[in-house]
Amino acid sequence: MSGSKLIMMTSESEASNPDTRTDSPVVGQDGTSRNASVPLHRLPTEILIKILYSCRRSLRDIGLAHVCRRWRNIVLAMPEFWASMLKHIGSVSWYRRPGWRTAELLDHCLALSSPRTIKVRLLFTGEYERAILAPHASRITHLSVTLYTPQAALGLGGLLGDGLPNLQYLRYESRVQYPSERVETPSWTLPTASNLLPALRHLDIDRGLELRPFLESSSLQQLTMRNLRCLSPSVFLAELAQHASSLASLTHLTLHDTGGISTIQPWYTSPPSDETDIVRLPNLRALTLVDGLYGISAALERLDIPTSVNLQLCVIQAGALIGKLLEVTTILRRHILPSLDRIYIGRGNSRPNDRVRLLGYNHDGVERLCISRWYDGSIYTLGELLDTLGRLCTETALAINIPSLKECRANEMVPSRLPHRHLTRLELGGTYLQSKTAFARWFVAIGNGFPVWRDRTLCWVLDVSRDRDAEAIAQELETVLDVLCKSPQSAFARLEFYGTLRPKEVATSVRDVPTNPARCREVVGPFIPQFAQWVEDVAVM
Repeated sequence: MSGSKLIMMTSESEASNPDTRTDSPVVGQDGTSRNASVPLHRLPTEILIKILYSCRRSLRDIGLAHVCRRWRNIVLAMPEFWASMLKHIGSVSWYRRPGWRTAELLDHCLALSSPRTIKVRLLFTGEYERAILAPHASRITHLSVTLYTPQAALGLGGLLGDGLPNLQYLRYESRVQYPSERVETPSWTLPTASNLLPALRHLDIDRGLELRPFLESSSLQQLTMRNLRCLSPSVFLAELAQHASSLASLTHLTLHDTGGISTIQPWYTSPPSDETDIVRLPNLRALTLVDGLYGISAALERLDIPTSVNLQLCVIQAGALIGKLLEVTTILRRHILPSLDRIYIGRGNSRPNDRVRLLGYNHDGVERLCISRWYDGSIYTLGELLDTLGRLCTETALAINIPSLKECRANEMVPSRLPHRHLTRLELGGTYLQSKTAFARWFVAIGNGFPVWRDRTLCWVLDVSRDRDAEAIAQELETVLDVLCKSPQSAFARLEFYGTLRPKEVATSVRDVPTNPARCREVVGPFIPQFAQWVEDVAVM
């Protein structure tokens, strides 16, 4: 079905009287009678409306209006159906599809979606889109635009300058390609945004758009700034500090690429002396920073935020320096790390060589910290990180799920100088036996002479899938037994096995592991008498 034919069949005149189409095929009486006998056509209209609405997935689903006359009448009379299509028009793949007249399709979807509120996603090319959207300005609640030409910025600025009274969410992204990197996206300004965008709550913008008018809007709750490589953290946060009184309602702040430097300078170890550079956000609940170590640490030093904030840090190219970030005197060290009760260190998803993340939860199980995208490096690097955590945290449970570590052998132990006296539970997942063995030996070593060793538990995730070689399973269980045998005295009182048939599925806690207790008892059962000689309680989960 070509794009021109699709546009022609969804015109406004047909929406009011679809039977007046001159190019429609003549349906005879026999065909109408035959359609009426089909069970699907005997469904009540109310049920068919729900079915058709739930079937919408992409612009292809406009084809539901071409199945039969009844479906066409129903779809053309469903404003919510056409309102949902507006979220797909901005897809680049549809813009590049030959035969699609996207601007006309946008115009028709806007007309057929009336009087519903709409969420629009589109590629802005200039004044043409501004003219199409202007008559529907009062219905737009979400607007997400991508600019591919320098002139598009002026068109978008004009649309916002005209006023969008019910706009709650605005996302702006620039993909303008210039022959020289020195040429930046054209900047354009707005009058005070509180007058033009009074309902704005969520702002997600790219560089090239002046932030000042939006900072004067007292209703702003979520702010996301992306692609700020041209600004240093101090310059951008100094601009925020000038409008801090207007951001009292801000609850979520996200900064992408605030500095772009992946190392921490030695002189960046204390907060700035000038109080005017401090950004105070008393109602902030979530802070997300995406940058190198230096950029993140510099941003944290200039933010005065509540101690209960949820901190999300995406560290780029951190390597072995990840522990340095925890040492800098910021809210991370002063308030968040001491409140962590359970820590998870593991891969980001099911890919074995993916980046590593660190998750921290308080005693109520609420996530307070997430550090992602840094690479684990070696087992020695992880040992240094554990030393830092042991010095700054009071963790009682530690979960580790890293399939492979460099320089890790079965007889190696995680280098750690601190006793971790608060650690009473270690959860080991993943599929790499050498890594789990090294951490188990470390847990045994720091438990020697532990005053409350009876409270300590070792949790071991075991691959018990039937396609796994039985000798490999037995070898893993014998490795666990060897760890216990080489312990000079009891290091923990409880050993838990979590048998899973899906070993590659990532879980931040053993409670999230999809287990098969029956299969686990079948595999571990013969070894339980031997384990019972070294621990008081052996549990098969």
